[in-house]
Amino acid sequence: MKQNDRWARHDVGPIGLMCAHSRHIVTVHEVGRVDPEGRPVAHLVLELLDGRSLDRLISDGVPDLGDVLAWAAQICDALAAAHLAGLVHRDIKPAM
Repeated sequence: MKQNDRWARHDVGPIGLMCAHSRHIVTVHEVGRVDPEGRPVAHLVLELLDGRSLDRLISDGVPDLGDVLAWAAQICDALAAAHLAGLVHRDIKPAM
């Protein structure tokens, strides 16, 4: 695969997220590439969110069922918006 083809394939996701409308999807402010020292590097500028990460929340113990169901509904809303924008998320997990 040519380098330009590889970049084009990776640009589709972030640009698609810019078109996906859901309050449960982080805002993508910028998608770009820089070429320091002859090595291309992609970057995203994303909305900064307040709060604790899901992995921190679940490390404190088993969450309340009502909270878990609310989170599941928010995830489904975000995925539906992404699908309407033509995106399919391949890897859903609580943290890296």
